[in-house]
Amino acid sequence: MDQPELTIFNPDNLTAPAQQTHCQEPYDRPITLVEAAKFLPGRGKSGHIHVNALRRWSKKGFRGIKLRTIYVGVLLCTTRRWLDQFIKEINREQGAGIARDAAAQILNQAGI
Repeated sequence: MDQPELTIFNPDNLTAPAQQTHCQEPYDRPITLVEAAKFLPGRGKSGHIHVNALRRWSKKGFRGIKLRTIYVGVLLCTTRRWLDQFIKEINREQGAGIARDAAAQILNQAGI
């Protein structure tokens, strides 16, 4: 079976066409945390989350879940896919916590 030929990703050209990057889908293309921050809503004047929040989530995590990142040269990057997975994991954990709390309340009311 033929393996697709991979080329080296050029961090100086983050808008390179998909055939010149190491991945075939734009969804998997590395994006800087500054670019990634623009995909998430925020409360500040800019209307999106601050890039430092993304840096913190990649280093320390949020609710025990870390944002997956890689270095492309000196730039800390993530992908749209990793950003979506991170958000889904946070919401899954939040939903599980709510379900646990509700179950505990029902058991307490039942005297169990």
